[in-house]
Amino acid sequence: MAVGIDKTFYKPLRAHGVKPIVLVIGSLGVTLILQGLIRLFSGTGGQSLYVDDRKEIFRLALPFEGARAPIVVTEPQIYLFVITIVAVVALHLFLNRSRLGKAMRAMSDNPELAQASGINTNTIVAVTWIIAGALAAIAGTLLSLDVTFKPDLSFFLLLPIFAAAIVGGVGHPYGAIAGGFVVGFAETLAVFNWNVLLRPFRDSLPAWLELPSNLAFVGTEYKIVVPFFILIAILVWRPTGLFKGKVI
Repeated sequence: MAVGIDKTFYKPLRAHGVKPIVLVIGSLGVTLILQGLIRLFSGTGGQSLYVDDRKEIFRLALPFEGARAPIVVTEPQIYLFVITIVAVVALHLFLNRSRLGKAMRAMSDNPELAQASGINTNTIVAVTWIIAGALAAIAGTLLSLDVTFKPDLSFFLLLPIFAAAIVGGVGHPYGAIAGGFVVGFAETLAVFNWNVLLRPFRDSLPAWLELPSNLAFVGTEYKIVVPFFILIAILVWRPTGLFKGKVI
């Protein structure tokens, strides 16, 4: 399916020599098309893979005085973490140890020079799409184990993913990983109630200073705005990203 999408939508654009930003905008249209097809054949309601069996939940107590709510980790989240580590290591070894991976890196740095040196760029593009499609399928399957699967789920994931790629550096595979951690931690810290950490010091505060019940920067329903701020900050102060990728 990934190779078919490339040949149908992206290959004609590359043949016309469009800029990378045009491909990015075109990908938004492809996303809307896929969402429409999912709504057409599967409906608009949410579906959960856990119908009869309940997913196991682990609760870890916080080592802070006054912390009431524990850290909740579900079984699918553990699977997601472990498989992500395995996929990252496998991708790292593939890009650095195999001839095909080195050819992909060469084409990413300079497509014209890679083609002039004898690299079959069409094969590299096809393999890249196969790997990207496989990783997307794994990520989507694991994510659907933990959350309710909806047709518009990709809309809420698209902005953090795009922000992670920009933060890490466009065209830099390891930068995307680092950018994902930056965006993920920023979202988590933005909705975290910092009152939990300040409760042990509540008695030592002045009488006129009373801690509010919620010290989160933004509400949970507004955490989608965090990638917006990160994206704007990176584009203004460091357009190449943390790992100096391509400027967009």
